[in-house]
Amino acid sequence: MAEFRWAPNSQIIAFTSAAPPSSNLSLYTINLRERTPQIALESKQHIADFSWGQTSSTLAILQAPTSQFNDIQSSSAISLVDTTTKKITDTFATKIGYFSGLKFSPDGKRILYSAPSRTKASVRAAILDVRTGKSNLLLPDNSESLIEAQWSADSQTLYGSLLDKNNVYISRIDVASGKVEHLHKANSNWLFASPTADFSADGETYLYLKETARDPADVWISKSGNHSKITHLNPEVSTLQLHPIQEIRWQNSEDREWIHGMLITPEMQGQPKPLPLITLIHGGPYWAWWNGWQEGYMGWGQLLASNGYAVFLPNPRGSDGGGEKYADAIVENPGGVDFKDIISGIDQLIQDGIADPKRLGIGGFSYGGFMTSWAITQTDRFKAAVAGGIISDWESMFATSDLPDFAIRTLGGTPTERPGTYRAWSPLKYATQASTPTLLYQGAEDPRTPPSEATAFHQALQEAGTTTELILFEGEDHYFKDHNNTIVLLNNVLRWFNKYLK
Repeated sequence: MAEFRWAPNSQIIAFTSAAPPSSNLSLYTINLRERTPQIALESKQHIADFSWGQTSSTLAILQAPTSQFNDIQSSSAISLVDTTTKKITDTFATKIGYFSGLKFSPDGKRILYSAPSRTKASVRAAILDVRTGKSNLLLPDNSESLIEAQWSADSQTLYGSLLDKNNVYISRIDVASGKVEHLHKANSNWLFASPTADFSADGETYLYLKETARDPADVWISKSGNHSKITHLNPEVSTLQLHPIQEIRWQNSEDREWIHGMLITPEMQGQPKPLPLITLIHGGPYWAWWNGWQEGYMGWGQLLASNGYAVFLPNPRGSDGGGEKYADAIVENPGGVDFKDIISGIDQLIQDGIADPKRLGIGGFSYGGFMTSWAITQTDRFKAAVAGGIISDWESMFATSDLPDFAIRTLGGTPTERPGTYRAWSPLKYATQASTPTLLYQGAEDPRTPPSEATAFHQALQEAGTTTELILFEGEDHYFKDHNNTIVLLNNVLRWFNKYLK
């Protein structure tokens, strides 16, 4: 069983499961009285998500041709299913954005989902009217990004989490007017911990996850505006030397656009300024750092700060939480305006006396790994770099990744359609210009950014005479699962920066 959902009558459960040899997920229902699973839809397509409607015989589904990641992200469609006839009653022509889920309104009239932006590169929350087949953006003019939401019992309101720049807010959204009310700031790891909030039918009481820079997520409850912490899951962290996160803003030095991000500085007696600064770039790129807990194979901030480094966490253009125009500014120029946003932030920290210009490091994973690889080929300002899950050549990434559509969305077409663009933004093309000592790491079974991207760049850096190491983690794909490998990685990250920045 992959996913399950209770029907409105609380007597039926819908669930998805694969029937070997096919890897596609099929849709089933089970009546609790009969306890015998029944196929709910006669279809060979992959069911990526589903949501009950007003009755306990109608489901909205998100289906893709196959279970291949690229098909799910790029070729999904919304349909309605009658589980009594096991047939699709309607399929909608609306375009679906990547990482979309479905939320069918209790009155059975509307479906919340993710639609592609105007450039098709990022996504925006949208609502489909199943009576007319027409869709509208939920918050067309807002800068916030909807992370998740659930419908109120009367289908007039959405309760959920919104990312606004560096912070996550538990929010109420009036569907008719689009009015947003932030109920409470509650930062949490919204990429891996979804759902992060759950509301009562009337929306007056809700459970939510909340974390800080010094505390990983705990469960909280809000009743009548009063907030109470109801778990204490990680008391041992009180013994760790952790540091506050400061939210900062700066302007791109060329177009003067305001950019946002965060800074962690070590709280140590006798720590002289300016400090060695490590810029840590997030993945996605349509993701964002948030003002909360830092850990794991991507979140090195607290580890580095505890070892005497200032850590810069920029959310440049291309990030969520700044609106559609902010996110899509990197389309056809990844490593262009976002790189300038980051460099401008570093320059501001140097000007403010925080960062030592002679001790600058840079690192990141996935898109952050690409940006790190790009940075060291464009400037010699960085004295050490650590890059994971990289893209070194956009054309080879397109040819070997399980998500070639990402390259198409980011670069505005296929390599055949945009050969110059693919070459122009590939770090491999400029590897002879790199001089920064660079540690590369990679999951050996990564289908998203295949190991060949790292091995090719590693070889090119060696041929250029640049100091470089490559660590391949056996058994890991794009997202590390073995915490022992994470420990090995973090020890090597610290080793590398200590060697070249101290």
